[in-house]
Amino acid sequence: MTTNPGSEEWAQQPPQGGGFPPPGPQGGAYPPPPYNQAPAGPIALPKSLDMSVKLWIAAAAVSLIHSILTIVNTNALVDEYAARLGVDTSAASANVSGVGSVIFQIILIGVWLFFVFKMREGQNWARIVLTVIGGITVLLGVIALFALGVLFSIGGLGVIEVLFSLASLATVGGAIFFQFKADANPYFVRR
Repeated sequence: MTTNPGSEEWAQQPPQGGGFPPPGPQGGAYPPPPYNQAPAGPIALPKSLDMSVKLWIAAAAVSLIHSILTIVNTNALVDEYAARLGVDTSAASANVSGVGSVIFQIILIGVWLFFVFKMREGQNWARIVLTVIGGITVLLGVIALFALGVLFSIGGLGVIEVLFSLASLATVGGAIFFQFKADANPYFVRR
């Protein structure tokens, strides 16, 4: 007589805690989840990353307005210095073309927003590209602050341009800060 129960006796025994997981869809055990694969279902956007996306969009809007102000102020400066030198102001201001510059700025902002939305989707490469673009923007913005005296000499428009320069620095710096906060990092690792 054998003490080993048959296969029909094993199937009738109640499960005992621990051990193997219950059988999968075709009688076998469920396979373990892959090591680097994200769990199924949508992952919620972290609050800091959401704030970063909003700041990047605000920075794009501020940048567009700032570039328009720069063109207007450049034309005002050319007119002012041409008048001081006794040169015809219409010929002097005609040299500063703003339409092409604004169109170029709109194209750059479109590319900028493309990277922002790719970052929002969880693409880490887009976060790195935005960091480089933002770092260059902040560096050039800090260098441009040395021209405050010239901007203040224009008058009201110069003061407004200074305020937009400071707002641009703040929004870009804040966007970079929030995209690297601790709660945002796992969002990129899982993708």
